[in-house]
Amino acid sequence: HFGEYLRTRHPDVKKLSQVTPRVIEDYKTFGIDQRKALMDALNPKVINLTLMLLREMFEYGIKTGFINDNPTLHVRLLDVELRGTFSLTDDQFAVLLNKIEKPYNDFIVLMRYTGLRSGEILDLIWQQVDFNRNVIFVKLREIPLMPPALAVLQECFIGVIDHKARVFSDPGGNRIELSELAGFFDQACIMAGLPLVSLITLRNAFAGDLFQRRVSLLSIGRILGVYDVAK
Repeated sequence: HFGEYLRTRHPDVKKLSQVTPRVIEDYKTFGIDQRKALMDALNPKVINLTLMLLREMFEYGIKTGFINDNPTLHVRLLDVELRGTFSLTDDQFAVLLNKIEKPYNDFIVLMRYTGLRSGEILDLIWQQVDFNRNVIFVKLREIPLMPPALAVLQECFIGVIDHKARVFSDPGGNRIELSELAGFFDQACIMAGLPLVSLITLRNAFAGDLFQRRVSLLSIGRILGVYDVAK
């Protein structure tokens, strides 16, 4: 998409060093104009995604010595209206946790601060947890453990003998069913006075944390196990 823009508006730009903040700013205008011409066929998210990927590309260019500046850092992303979305604040999440009993609230913390899928957590065994490096290994992915997730796992690990045992199980030692977990989560949302949200909201919040820390989109995708960068 950016290549098409350069060929249309700036055919003289052949090098990274020729891409200036003005060129990047003009790209936003190009995208908006193209969107109007196509009767809203072009989603503004495409423009923002392209800008974010360009930001990573230029950062790589700086590290390898091809350029000295990242022109995308001086350009703001387009405002995008997010419909039908809801994200929990830290205070809301704390209230929510108080409405859920163990071990289900530990599961919720792990999903919020690792971004693992619910099924991946339900099947997680202690062999996949590396306390020396503070990471979890899941399907060739290495997930960093944020302090809340690490604290929960360290507490749960006390007294564990069988490293092939599941990290989370019901009081009878059986595998927790996803439907049961989702039911507890919905009930907690109601008791906390919060909108009913999907468990996927917790996974999205973790991705948002990584993005705020300026972790690259490609790295976030690898951690989440989502290899289509647009998704």
